[in-house]
Amino acid sequence: MFYTFKQNNSYGIFEYEENKYSIITIIEANNKKEAIKKAKELGIYFDGVDKGIDCPCCDDRWYNDPEVNDEPKIYKRSPKDFLKEAIKGLYFDDKPNVIIHYKNGGIETL
Repeated sequence: MFYTFKQNNSYGIFEYEENKYSIITIIEANNKKEAIKKAKELGIYFDGVDKGIDCPCCDDRWYNDPEVNDEPKIYKRSPKDFLKEAIKGLYFDDKPNVIIHYKNGGIETL
């Protein structure tokens, strides 16, 4: 299964870490617990407001309730279709907006 983690732009910015996470990070895993473990290994966290990292008005940067699909999807659409419809200015123009981590260790960036 594929678990899609969407980033909230806490403090009005999105964070990016090359080959780790972007605005949308999709992780292939056997179950949600495994996906969350991998997400944390990549630097994704779910308690930013409590730790004083994220803006309390904006809420946590990441949520631990990923979208779950049998293939990579963002709001039930393929990542490529989603990005075609993405609103300019809300997403990165100069770096990948989506990073997909496969169980075999492969990484795809879009």
